[in-house]
Amino acid sequence: MFLDGAYDEAGHILVPRIEAALREMARRVGLPIIREPSGETPGRVQSLGPILHQLRPVFGDAGWHAYLENVLVDELGLNLRNVVSHGLRDQVDRADAALLLQVACHLRSLGLTSRKPRSDDAD
Repeated sequence: MFLDGAYDEAGHILVPRIEAALREMARRVGLPIIREPSGETPGRVQSLGPILHQLRPVFGDAGWHAYLENVLVDELGLNLRNVVSHGLRDQVDRADAALLLQVACHLRSLGLTSRKPRSDDAD
């Protein structure tokens, strides 16, 4: 989609997949990604910002961690996860889609994927 100039569509596909990969990373290292119900209080999903903050020690490179926070969740940064997910911008432009693609590629290079391999997937 990015190569075809469909930047908005690419951004809207990348954001939830990036979030899913980070949540999977947190789950793998034992960080809670949901809050269990307690009495009258219903359970809920943990926000991505605190999850990403708690993942700081897991990243070998502090610079990449800071970059991910800036691009995805920092209110004083680009905050693209919230901007895209909450419809705060009319369109995802080429630059923002490129940044999201770079984040996805970096997470992929760490071996993160948000999907579980199917038994019929080839090695």
